Amino acid sequence: MATVRNAFAYVFAGDGKFCNASAPLAVPTEAVGWTDSTPPSKAENRTLVQAFGINVPRMITLTYGFGVGLAAFAGVMAAPIYQVNPQMGANMIIVVFAVVVIGGMGSIVGAIVTGFGLGIVEGLTKVFYPEASATVIFVIMVIVLLLKPAGLFGKER
Repeated sequence: MATVRNAFAYVFAGDGKFCNASAPLAVPTEAVGWTDSTPPSKAENRTLVQAFGINVPRMITLTYGFGVGLAAFAGVMAAPIYQVNPQMGANMIIVVFAVVVIGGMGSIVGAIVTGFGLGIVEGLTKVFYPEASATVIFVIMVIVLLLKPAGLFGKER
């Protein structure tokens, strides 16, 4: 029985690849919308969306519930690998903040592209110059904010 449990942990949790691969599943669902009326569901005007017959409070509740479900799923998949405690994600919060700032505040596409890009850059830095792998993200953040204060995909206000 231990072999089956270890195989399950490797296949579904492994070294975090399945957890990392399952995170982008939320993006297509949010980008396409929950209903067949895609353009109104992407609008930021609440009354206009309600005029198209979409129940906005229910959509907010469903979106929040879906996000909570994905977070719970990621926690279940990470539990066999990492020690489970209340501070599990505390070390990643500052990196996530850097990804959002570099991508541009409010830009989902910017956060996705920046997340993949910074993951590749950090991985390559760990291979070629491991001492700088913890700071390379913040150096990139400083450079991007000096050149484009709104972020790569952010809009100037």
